[in-house]
Amino acid sequence: MSASVPRRIVEALVRPLEPERARALEARWASLPAALRTPFQVFGRKTTGCAATIGMHPRCDFACRGCYLGTEANRVPPLPVGAIEAQLREIRGWTGPKGNVQFTDGEVTLRDPAELQALLRYARAIDLVPMLMTHGDSFRRRPGLLESLLVEGELEAISLHIDTTQRGRVGFQHPKDERALDPLREEFAALIRTARRTTGRSIRVAATMTVTRENLSQVGATVAWYARNRDVFRMVSLQPVADVGRTETSLQPVAVDDVWVDVGRALAPFTGTPHLEFPITMGHPACNRFASFLTLTWKSRPHADVFLPALRANEPRDAALAQRLSRLPLTGVAYRDR
Repeated sequence: MSASVPRRIVEALVRPLEPERARALEARWASLPAALRTPFQVFGRKTTGCAATIGMHPRCDFACRGCYLGTEANRVPPLPVGAIEAQLREIRGWTGPKGNVQFTDGEVTLRDPAELQALLRYARAIDLVPMLMTHGDSFRRRPGLLESLLVEGELEAISLHIDTTQRGRVGFQHPKDERALDPLREEFAALIRTARRTTGRSIRVAATMTVTRENLSQVGATVAWYARNRDVFRMVSLQPVADVGRTETSLQPVAVDDVWVDVGRALAPFTGTPHLEFPITMGHPACNRFASFLTLTWKSRPHADVFLPALRANEPRDAALAQRLSRLPLTGVAYRDR
């Protein structure tokens, strides 16, 4: 064991919340309107927000129907390593230590692997927590790429975007519905489990999905699939299609409430109710909604899992507990990166 390891442990015990992170949290909290400073607000209490890179690799090898990239993106060269490192330092100055940063752009896994590994290590070295945003097909086409990013790049978090608006996947060029992509999701789940086992590294995995009028009725079943495979996927982000970039005008938008009605029905076997609550907010509630759960699993009863809401919106005791927790010195500690 190197000398730096015990020192890091001692520092975490003696000063779990770094003064710089505490100042960043205070600044984010002060930026909120008074009406948003509620007991369930995590922005400025638990997190300083999330940032993203620009120009890491603008080109993408997919031609998705819903795409935020501009028409010129595939002709724009990636920025040099030094320019991305400068971005990361700017982000670090805003988020403070343990700040979340998305490695995103067009398709960042198309960048030179050695450069991508170096940028991941650099983010870690300046105390950021990077998440690699990807369509994931590079991992399918280039065996060993994910494992090398875990080991040489010290990657600990990825987000896989999978839905029927995508065009360009090997073996899934024109999926007729979301259920047709379940074999692909199974393939990714197996890939993640294998990478964890062979490298001995942990990796947190999220899934993102563009929601349109065409696949709205299939959202619930897709979320239920992720719930059954939560040993791999710990978060699902549902993103209603937006009229930006190269997005086809034929893709009709959906109402956020309609999305969550279907999700609530799909999770009812786990939660016991089709009605979801969204007490936790990050910034303005119109920007995002969170449904967070604690799960109970019995090995002897594999089909009797229960999802319990982390906090209940209309329960005074939960609000009081959240208020007390927000005043504790450890509230802003980033435990996952310890």
